[in-house]
Order: sequence, then structure tokens, then C-alpha cells
Amino acid sequence: MQIQYLKINGFKALKDFEIHFNARETGDSLVVLIGENGAGKSTVLEVILRIFGAFYSGKVSNEYRFDFEIIYIHAAKRVNMVCISKNYEVKVLENSQVIFDESGSLNVIKKKLKNEQLRIVPLRIVTFYSGVNNKFSSIVDTLEKSYAKSWREDVINHLKFIYSERPVENERGHSSYSRYDKRFIHCKDDLVPIYLISLLCGIDSSCKNFLKDELIISENLKIKIELNVKKWKNLADDSSERHLKKVLSVISFVMDNFENKEKFMDDFYHNTSKTSLNDKFLISIDDTSLFNAPQSLIYNFLERISALFDAKVKVTINGVDIMDFSEGQLQLIKIFGMLSICKNEECLVLLDEPDAHMNPKWKYYIRDYVQKAVSGAVNTQIILATHDPLVINGMPKEDIKIFGKNNESNIQVFDPNNDTMGMGIDGLLQSEYYRLKTSYDQKTSDKYQERQRLYIKLINKEITDEEKIKLKTLTKEIGALPVSNNTIDFLYDDFMSVFRQSEFYNKEYLEFDQIEERRRKIKEIISTLYEEIR
Repeated sequence: MQIQYLKINGFKALKDFEIHFNARETGDSLVVLIGENGAGKSTVLEVILRIFGAFYSGKVSNEYRFDFEIIYIHAAKRVNMVCISKNYEVKVLENSQVIFDESGSLNVIKKKLKNEQLRIVPLRIVTFYSGVNNKFSSIVDTLEKSYAKSWREDVINHLKFIYSERPVENERGHSSYSRYDKRFIHCKDDLVPIYLISLLCGIDSSCKNFLKDELIISENLKIKIELNVKKWKNLADDSSERHLKKVLSVISFVMDNFENKEKFMDDFYHNTSKTSLNDKFLISIDDTSLFNAPQSLIYNFLERISALFDAKVKVTINGVDIMDFSEGQLQLIKIFGMLSICKNEECLVLLDEPDAHMNPKWKYYIRDYVQKAVSGAVNTQIILATHDPLVINGMPKEDIKIFGKNNESNIQVFDPNNDTMGMGIDGLLQSEYYRLKTSYDQKTSDKYQERQRLYIKLINKEITDEEKIKLKTLTKEIGALPVSNNTIDFLYDDFMSVFRQSEFYNKEYLEFDQIEERRRKIKEIISTLYEEIR
């Protein structure tokens, strides 16, 4: 799933808004949106979620009326979709040949797509929102209302088939679970335990060692799962053994696509502690080798169990509940966990400030984390909104979009002129990306500005004796600042350490002939430095 172009008109503050993405035909891509608060970054992500969510929910479709055009690549097909006053025009091309070209209401389009067995929406959309006003959560909740309901209907039919004296195969069949892989996933706190289990236990997890090191996680992991079995009581008696059989039957049913299912069920039965308590069924897992499976399978299993039984999953490490971790630690688990399920084909990931609550070190590497987590994904696109220069540091300009407002106060997108490679954080803050006049603190900046003003007066011979004293004082104060610590260039650091000891650095002002002498001294210092490293 790769969005190439989006035009929006009439959604909140977006009027005649256009954005082009540097999408790739195959593989995965990352686009970062930056801009001031209120510039429309989160709104664009919400629009994208609503456009595709409308294909699954009439409520999402009717909640807002807005016009749009979107062009994207899906399953090696190019899709052009236009919606004006709720009338859709959809054209699908494959190998430059038009294979679908229809117009009408959304219901008409959906029906025709179904008749032709043509899917044009992402297989999965994963969202993350860090703000208080969580715009994504309510939308995803609406879109996934049928998820647990559909699962439960199939499980009830399955249990009836198992326990009935006259079993009749339900029309969907026992493998109908495959239709219920979640298509819309919003990263919430209650998913943190599930994410962590899949990350640390998945045999294909690429970041388990990193998480263990960064979060100081030991091997002493204990898992408790609480299932609500009240809704299943009408299918069996109240005995603990009956409950156990029923729960195991359901678990077996949802694991039909798991490799080594028989071994898992055998280990699950013999190597876990199970207790039936009133309407609750409690499972304790001390040996995590039980989950000897890929990340995605572990995640899907726990997610389905949660949906079916309103399950509560609890993970403790050395006796500490992981939900007592810091906000930054929980956020890191959520980001890694949600991205680990995005290696599916045709996945779209919408991230709103995933770097919030993180320390500078994690922010510095967050983009690398994101890209590594989905490496190898087939046609997955990540769109990430952020304010932090640490996230875009070193990115090519084609993958960054700057949000701002034009003279008419309309939101629009600006393409940067320069790559961020080599700018460093100070350079980024003072570049077109953030447009700060300086990266120094205000007090230090004022000193530099004042010294510059006085120096100009000195050159123009307009300076007073009192101002000369002030210029001398400012020069000494600025000279004592550790400005050389703002670089990782050892040659520059060495140069500054030597130059600061020279008479030309500590003088409050220089005559023109002294300026020439200073330049000669600078060349001499630089020449000496380079001789030392030859």
C-alpha cells in the first residue's frame, strides 16, 4: 500500500489541500510530516483513516462530508479514487490497463468491487496517536465493532457442533477465523502486554535483545491471562473440568492456522496453571518457551483470545507489573509491537508523534527503529508526524513534508530544498525545516546579538568608551562558553581549544591589521593540526 497523492477539500481546516508522497512501487517507504502545532499533520492522518474506513463502516463514512482525491498503489495495481459530494469515481489499472472503472455511491462501488472480487483497500491499517485528544481511537473502535462479534458467533457455532448430540456443520465452516484478522489496529495501553510477549518470545523477533538491554528486562517473565467465561455458560455445565474443556476447544479453534498446533495445545494443557473461579478462568504461564512461534502468530493468538473472552493479560518481570513502567518505556514497547505486525502485505501505518515521552537517545534512533521493524515488508507505507528534529536528522528531503500556512491562512505543504544529511540538530533548527534564528538559549543569543551590534559600531567608529567596556565584557563571557562541545568534529574542537589560548580570541576588538594577523594565525593552527594527523 503506497499513497502517491492526496487532495482534500472541506475536512476541518483542510481546504484545497494537496500533498504528494515519495512512494515506492514495491518494498516499504517512510514519509515524515513536520510543522507547527495546528498545521494539519494529525488531520491528514485522520482523513486517510476515514477514507479507507468508510469502506467498512457507514458511520465513519457519514460522520464528515468532504471531497477528496487519492492515488495509490495496491497489490501491484494503481488506484485513482475521487469523491465529490459523496459520489465516487474509482479507476483501477493493472499493467497500464484499466480493469475497473465505475462511479456512483460508496455502496454501489463496494458492491461492484465485491462482484468482481477486487480488493482495493489496505489489508491492515495500524494507527498510533500520542496526544490527549485521541482522534484515532474512536474511529478504529467503530471500525472493529464487528470483529469480536463475528468471532464469537463462529465460536458459538463451533461449540454447538462439538457439544451437540446432533452436530450440524455451520455454513461458514471451522476455518472461517481467517476472515477476522484485524484490519484496523489502534495502539492502546491494553495491548502493551500482548506486544511485549510477542516481541520477547517470537522466534523471528529482531529487537528482543535491544528491548532487553534498553528496558533492563531479565528472563524472569511471568504471564497471567484472565478469561471471562460467563458468556459461554449456556453451552456447558458449571464444572471446572467442563470449563477447561470448553476453553481448550476455543483455543484450539482459533489456532487452526498455527504451525505445531498439537504441540502447543499439549504444552498448554500440561505446563500452565489453570484455575476456574466463578465467571473467570485464570491461566498462569511461567515457562515462556510455550510461545515458540513467530511474532505475528503469538500476537494474533493473544489478540483473538482477548476479543473472545474480554481477556486481561498481565506480564510481570521480577515481580514488577510492566504497566508500572515509565511512559517512555511503554511507548517504546507499543511502537515496536505494533510495527512487528506490519510486515503483512499492503499495510498502511499512521503514526502521530511516536517519539513523544522518549528520551533524546531513543528519539535519535526512532526512525531507524521504525524502518528496521518493517524491513522486508511487502509494499508497506509508514506516514509519521512529528515535531522533533532528532527524528528527521539525516533524512533525504524527498521523504519529508513541511506543513505550514500560506498568505490566506490555508494549510499547505512545502517541499524542502535541502537534505538534512550533515546539518546536525543546530543546523536543522536554523534551517527551512524549523526556521529558528538560533539554537542557543535566549540569554546567550542576546549576548551574541549585542556583541555583534557593538562590534559594528566599533568598525564604524561610533562606539563610546562605556560601550567599549561592555564589548570587552561580552567577549570574555562568550569566550568562556563551551561552544566547541556542540560538534563531534575533533579537528574543530582541537582548533578551538588552541585558538582560545591566542591573543586574538580574548581581545575585545581588533584593528584591521590585527584581523589579517588573526587570519594568518588561524591558518597556522589549522596547518599544525593537519600535520599532526598525517
